[in-house]
Amino acid sequence: MVKLIVGLNFDPQNQNMTASKEYIESLGIKYKPDTLYTKSNLKSKDKGRLTVQSIESVKSGINKMLETINSMTGLIVMFVCILGIVIMYNMSSLSFMEKNYQFATLKVLG
Repeated sequence: MVKLIVGLNFDPQNQNMTASKEYIESLGIKYKPDTLYTKSNLKSKDKGRLTVQSIESVKSGINKMLETINSMTGLIVMFVCILGIVIMYNMSSLSFMEKNYQFATLKVLG
């Protein structure tokens, strides 16, 4: 029994389907992998077609991306806090000035 599709890869930049080697060859298509993930650092002989990545380099790339996302989230939270303080200050000073105008109006009328 030949497995047809063995998985789908969800990636926002490109969309892929994963099929077994036997299924690809049963369709008459020459099987040629484009990415190889290994536990050790290997050098690719066919630089144009095959991408060789170690699992550690993929993990380090993901960790760097997560550090960047965390720093950007911290920056956004800091910006939101500063903006909230400025808005609260402006609203309170506006409210104070409005009360002064109301008292002045009451003094003139009273």
